[in-house]
Order: sequence, then C-alpha cells, then structure tokens
Amino acid sequence: MRGWLRIGLCGGMLAALSAGCRTETAETAKTPEYTGIASMPEAEAVAIGRRCGENLLEAVRTRDYERACADLAPELTAKVSEQVFSDFCRMLVGSGELTGYEYLTMLEQPPMRLFLWKLTLQGQPEDGAGPAEVVTVNTLFRVLVGKLDDKYVILFFGVN
Repeated sequence: MRGWLRIGLCGGMLAALSAGCRTETAETAKTPEYTGIASMPEAEAVAIGRRCGENLLEAVRTRDYERACADLAPELTAKVSEQVFSDFCRMLVGSGELTGYEYLTMLEQPPMRLFLWKLTLQGQPEDGAGPAEVVTVNTLFRVLVGKLDDKYVILFFGVN
C-alpha cells in the first residue's frame, strides 16, 4: 500500500518542477502571455481541456514521453525531462497500471482554466499483503490549460 501513498509525493514533485526558477536578465526575459481560454464558451473550453488532459493521461498510461510533451507549455517541457516523466509515471502507477480515468469538471482560474479527472489505478501493494490481492486506488488529476499564441497548452499538471 505504501506504493500508492507516493501519489501525493509525486504531485508535490511536479508542483516543484512547475514552479522552478530560472535566472534571466531583464533584457533577455520574455514573459509569455497566456490568454483566450477563460473568455471562450464553456463547451469549447471543456473540449480543449479534455483533449489536452486526456492526451497527457494516455501518454502516462503508455509511458510515451513524446506524446506527453505535445501539449505542454515550452517552460514546462523544459522542466519535464524524459527522466522526470518516467519517474512521474513510475511513482504514480508503481507496479500497477492506470486502468481508467473519468473527466469531472472545469474550474475558472482566469485567464486559464483548471480541468479535473478521477484516475483509477490498480496494482499489488508493496507491503507483501499477498500475491492474489489487487488494490484499486482513486486519485485526482488536474491540468491547467491556457493559450499561448495560437496554441492551447498545459501550464501545470499533477495529482492529489
């Protein structure tokens, strides 16, 4: 069961990566402007958020780093190396697997929107509870989506 408790640690690791610092001078710093998604109709925003989030979830399920990076913001892609992504997948899923996910809702966080899923993970506990026992765990997955230029991107993702 300890393996499943690492989910919180994993979410914290991604939060730290997403909030990482980079040193730039005022002359070289270019702050990207994320716009657009908070003012669009809800149905359109949900479709975009679900596409981005579910693509990332499938990348986690199949452990496909290239697919995972497809919708990440450039700053996040720079912080989520292939090793970090692999560690995230291993910590989230452990020796089990991501068996399902269910979209829950969208929350307003202008100019972005936060999308939430319920994940279902299955695996055997690491504490030797028995070879036949399969544990099912649910956790919350969140994706923050914004618009950079003409592309919708994931600014943050994590689990609770």
